[in-house]
Amino acid sequence: KKWLDDERFSRALVRYQGGRGKGPSYIQRKLREKGLFLKPSEIQQIVEEAQGKTELERAREIVARKYPNYLSDLKEKKK
Repeated sequence: KKWLDDERFSRALVRYQGGRGKGPSYIQRKLREKGLFLKPSEIQQIVEEAQGKTELERAREIVARKYPNYLSDLKEKKK
């Protein structure tokens, strides 16, 4: 008996992993492990819908979190 259809499970997994900051390649690999397949563009769309942010916005947040002094260091190097 099928409790969850593949599409619902896939979307839930994408939203969960995307919320943890995982990218499309990681999510696609996790889906493949479960025997499910989504195109990277579909994964990207689901993540953006769930987070309300584009990939570029998420990347900027990651850089800011990992390298908090990046912008100030960059400005100092330009002087």
